Amino acid sequence: MLILKKTSRFLVSMMNRFKPLFVSSLLGEKMMECTTQKGMEEQIMKESKQYDKVIMGLETVQFQAGLFDSIPYAKQAKDLIQYIDSADNYKSNMKVMVDVYKKQDLDRMDSLTRKSDPGMDQYMDLLLYDRNRKWVQQMPSLMMEGTFVVCCRGRTFARRKRGHSPVKSKGYTVKPLKN
Repeated sequence: MLILKKTSRFLVSMMNRFKPLFVSSLLGEKMMECTTQKGMEEQIMKESKQYDKVIMGLETVQFQAGLFDSIPYAKQAKDLIQYIDSADNYKSNMKVMVDVYKKQDLDRMDSLTRKSDPGMDQYMDLLLYDRNRKWVQQMPSLMMEGTFVVCCRGRTFARRKRGHSPVKSKGYTVKPLKN
């Protein structure tokens, strides 16, 4: 597979220890036609350091990794095989998703996400909605300490359970940053 050939040998040899869903995420990143693989988190860390600002995570890496344990391994493995077998199709879908992301069309992002893997809908409470609710519960105590900004990916707020975002429903302002 061309994607794996472009990936470092170290990473490929380590993949047998990763959950299939995590491997899918890594492959998805490799499919993106970015000139640099710098993530938003890396940019935020760099900027905050420059202005001597404190960075806090609303979740730990261990918690995020544990989410993969909550999805049956057989489902993850089956999806990974399908992902690899349909790599060209997923690459095409990724281009569309990136374009929609740049246009900040959250409703279309939601629609494309559901279409790309309808079998994951049953895990959206675990992967997204419950996490958003937990974030919202943490926000008041964080705000007592002063002004702060919560940064997250657009898809986080694109998926709305029963038509509303738990963040907006609590009165918080949600606005996209220009690309």
